Amino acid sequence: MKPVNPLAIAGVSIAIASLQLAHNIFRLIPGRDRIVFLSRQASKPTSDILALQNELAETLPGTPTVVLARTMQSDFDLGYAAHLVRQAWHLAHSTRIVIDSYSFLTSNLRLSPGTRVTQMWHAIGSFKRFGWDATTGANPRRRQLANLLKMHAGNTTVLASSRASVPHFASAFAVDVESVAVCPLPRVDSLRDSVLRGSTRERVLSAHPEWRDRRIVLFAPTLNSALAGPNFIDELRATVQPLGYELVTSFHPVTHGTQWGFSSSELLTVADVFLTDQSSMIYEAGLVGLPGFVWCPRDEQSAMFDESYPTAEELTSLIVSSSEDLAAALSDKARRNAAKEFADRYVDVDDSQSCTKRLVRLIAKT
Repeated sequence: MKPVNPLAIAGVSIAIASLQLAHNIFRLIPGRDRIVFLSRQASKPTSDILALQNELAETLPGTPTVVLARTMQSDFDLGYAAHLVRQAWHLAHSTRIVIDSYSFLTSNLRLSPGTRVTQMWHAIGSFKRFGWDATTGANPRRRQLANLLKMHAGNTTVLASSRASVPHFASAFAVDVESVAVCPLPRVDSLRDSVLRGSTRERVLSAHPEWRDRRIVLFAPTLNSALAGPNFIDELRATVQPLGYELVTSFHPVTHGTQWGFSSSELLTVADVFLTDQSSMIYEAGLVGLPGFVWCPRDEQSAMFDESYPTAEELTSLIVSSSEDLAAALSDKARRNAAKEFADRYVDVDDSQSCTKRLVRLIAKT
């Protein structure tokens, strides 16, 4: 495996120096303090960010919020370079920053003294190893890139979905457990709101009437999954159709955007079964009471256990390894309930207060 190109290393160093200079100059220009949200998950605000923005408008009505959401289109995306300059301006006038993924600027710039960066991540729960845990055993070039880009540096508070996942998030972001706060994403509130789920379901079915009165298996693979290829999709469709199900796929938004006009979470409202390879959306399925399964052939299960935070014992009842196994799992009550038990362990829900309000209080405090 080739090391990172020296020219790329020089380019990153020049970019950091240039953006640091811009940030320092911007700090000299008076500006109103604001709360800034940064996201690379989509080119528009995610549902979690919108929920927080609305709640902050009520909790801190005098404090403006700014959302800077944009995916990187290519390694030579000049528009993203301009987007980083815009980020530098707003970060120069903010001491409260919320991010839901890796942020180049908060990881590499020297921000204003007292600035707090809250990492809320974009997935509910901890399933597949991510962040620094995903570089263990990875090729040297990937590790070198992570070090070069100072991956996930600069976070002052990291959010975890449950007490059980605190050590997972601490390890993934290379922070002490004392820096991890238990607070599930605002999306959990939406998942638990039966009225909202009903209206979302009707919106989805109005847009896709062909799904009405059909039983649906929603398949949502992880980013860059080998299972996202057409051959496996055809195989999976041939598996579920004889069982009376329609297959609906929802690939990762970073690489495929929003399919069908709705997010994977919104598509859960019309699903009867959820299937993935290693996506933490298995927790979302469990939270709404859907049967959820993890597709993994027997000869790949050992590797999957090594790449996952939950133990092999926890995962066994969720795994389907073949077409026959999937058919058997769908008729097994205990296995159909496994996703809910999984979610109960890895997502701490407090019925006395919403996740959105809990997180807004945390942001306001910092």
